[in-house]
Amino acid sequence: MEPIEKGSPRWWLDRLSVKLADKQPRLKKLRDYAVGDHPLPEAADPKWKERADAFARRSRTNYCGLAAAAVRERLHPVGIRSGEDGDEETDSFLWGIWQASHLDADSERVHDASLTMSESYVICGQRADGTPIATAEDPRLVITEASPLNWREPLAGLKQWLDPVANDWRAIVYLPDTISYFKRDETQWQPCSSDFETIVDEGENVEENRLGEVPIERFVNRMSHSGQNGLAEFEDAIDVQERINHLSLNLLQIAESQAFRQRYVKGLPTKDDDDNDIPPPFEAIVHSLWAVEDTDVVFGEFAQVDLSPLLNALKAAIEAFVTLTGLPPHYVAGDLVNASADAFAAAETRLTAKVRSKQRGFGESWERVLRLCAAWAGREVPEDIELIWEDPERKTSAQLSDAALKAGQFGVPWRTRMADYGKTPQEIKRMRKEREEDAAYDAKRSAAAAAELIGADDGADSEQRADGLDAGGPGAASPAFAPDN
Repeated sequence: MEPIEKGSPRWWLDRLSVKLADKQPRLKKLRDYAVGDHPLPEAADPKWKERADAFARRSRTNYCGLAAAAVRERLHPVGIRSGEDGDEETDSFLWGIWQASHLDADSERVHDASLTMSESYVICGQRADGTPIATAEDPRLVITEASPLNWREPLAGLKQWLDPVANDWRAIVYLPDTISYFKRDETQWQPCSSDFETIVDEGENVEENRLGEVPIERFVNRMSHSGQNGLAEFEDAIDVQERINHLSLNLLQIAESQAFRQRYVKGLPTKDDDDNDIPPPFEAIVHSLWAVEDTDVVFGEFAQVDLSPLLNALKAAIEAFVTLTGLPPHYVAGDLVNASADAFAAAETRLTAKVRSKQRGFGESWERVLRLCAAWAGREVPEDIELIWEDPERKTSAQLSDAALKAGQFGVPWRTRMADYGKTPQEIKRMRKEREEDAAYDAKRSAAAAAELIGADDGADSEQRADGLDAGGPGAASPAFAPDN
């Protein structure tokens, strides 16, 4: 077999396939924690082993998933602004790409994967008709390798998946100048056509990439200083999650064993005359009554276990999880009851700050996605395009109205006030059109009313002049001094 040329599509396929396989265990672990499929805690008492699995499953409370969901629920892009060098036509063009790629919905998939598995990907390409499209990708199927000089610049990218219909593995290698296609037989990867139907010679599986850069964007959550790795939103709190599960299991076990108080009896014989065991004469059920003739027999029951230490330990573990992940306390406990809006806003301060941080990081990645899609369409867009996000801070209508009113008094433009009020660019555009229609309608009504008033005044003047002429003499009213003049 001929040696593979370094830097060729096949060389990158082998290199990135190994890296993709290496990250699978970690991504599976993170995803399992995100969906609540945590490792089962072990029972403290070995005698419980037979029933441990059922109790362990009931003891799991998915705080990890809640930590990611609390952030994801406030990450909603609502528009695109092309900056100082842009215009409304550019904004509409980019928003059209967003809508055609179904990113209103799929952007949530991208954010969810980043928050739960520390990274996600978007691949930019073209449909059969040549229009651009951006697709949300599973980080378990896609990987890129970044330049050591600039982690935002990918040197190569790979998407690898098992086709469920053809039942074969397929791969696409993205390089700055080429896009190459492969499928795997029983032993090795083979170059193939872009529809993955035909095995071809090396080089015939390559298409030109006219963008001049890898059309894959990586979204990284909690990026490290090196720019290579990230963290899931709950990754550094996994140990605390396991502690919560273990304490919950102990509580369930005690609750089960203490459903009936443990009772005892003293003074009853346990062996007969032939030294055989005598079975217990009583059955521990709710409706049974125990009675014996021997007055020396003593009945009793053991005291209940005090659950306070376990409950306090569980509460402390939950508080530790909240502290590490930045969850508002009222997300996991009803501590804020009948609280004011200001109290809720204060409790959510850290969560709001976290979401704004995600908006900045994810926003940079979305901006590159839009530039790549525009490049596929043969258009250049300004470098200062930015994504417009829904405000992550929860505000009442009264607060928003008051702020908009005061901003207007200071001369803030109407469209800016509406954006601050929470309206999307599309809503503002429609509202502006409706305002223009309302203004035109009001002007038309005012003109009609004025014309009607002038007509009435002209009729009164004519009648007054006729009276003057009939009377004659110096006392007749002159038109120059009529009251309506």
